[in-house]
Amino acid sequence: MKQLNIYEEMAKKRDEMSKTQKKIADYILEHQVAVSFYTVGKLAKEANVSEASVVRFANFLGYDGYSSLQKQMQEKTQDQMDTSHRLALSYSAYNGRDQGVSQVFYDDVRNLTDTLHELDLEMFFKIVEELTNAHRIFIVASRSSMGLGIFFQYYLKLSVEQVYLIEDFQNNEHLINSLNEKDFVFAISFKRYTKRTVNILQYMAKKGCKVACLTDFLSSPLIPYSDYYLLAKAQMSTYLDSFVAPQAIIDALLMAIGKEKNKELEEHFLDMKEIWTDLDVFV
Repeated sequence: MKQLNIYEEMAKKRDEMSKTQKKIADYILEHQVAVSFYTVGKLAKEANVSEASVVRFANFLGYDGYSSLQKQMQEKTQDQMDTSHRLALSYSAYNGRDQGVSQVFYDDVRNLTDTLHELDLEMFFKIVEELTNAHRIFIVASRSSMGLGIFFQYYLKLSVEQVYLIEDFQNNEHLINSLNEKDFVFAISFKRYTKRTVNILQYMAKKGCKVACLTDFLSSPLIPYSDYYLLAKAQMSTYLDSFVAPQAIIDALLMAIGKEKNKELEEHFLDMKEIWTDLDVFV
């Protein structure tokens, strides 16, 4: 039997709703993409009901609050949006000068909170162990995720001698072909997932090494090729993805690895101290 999505469920239950609940449901069904990123206050204002009515509406549908309902709406509508749709959405979701700025911060706080709440610590520390013990580490990232990859590579190289950042097959054929069971691959990608990253990861997974990914949903195309995964929320109702939560995951990984490789880090900084002084690196 087909499982109803949130909007189909809402429409099916409409006859059971109070007059106020029908107003909310009708507004949501008519503005699905935009509403999925509204705060409870904005939805209440647009539907001309109270905020308490919106919360009770979420409870009526079986959710413990508006945030849980909103999460389901976002997961459904996110699949329908390309970059131009998300840009258009931002004009309504982040309207008002001061309110728009504040809403970006609120969205990132929510992304961080949801990511921490859903973090699989057992999986996290398995990845830390693999990263700590790997002979070589290969970070696979491209396009907007490259920034995360560059940051991760920079700090990993302080304690791991061989860390490579792979963006595509070109000029990396020899490295990729040399992968073996002593190596570890860490791939990064979020909606809309880069085909280049998926193809590289698919090939690397055949080489016998362990693979982990940092992505946003279990439906991510990186998951089938990964032995381990970490999920981070990157949702923002505009043309860009928010990498605040993924960055926090990487920060936490580096912190944990640093504890395991404390001796190597101390030796590195002692070796570099004289060079930094001679080259006048820092102000």
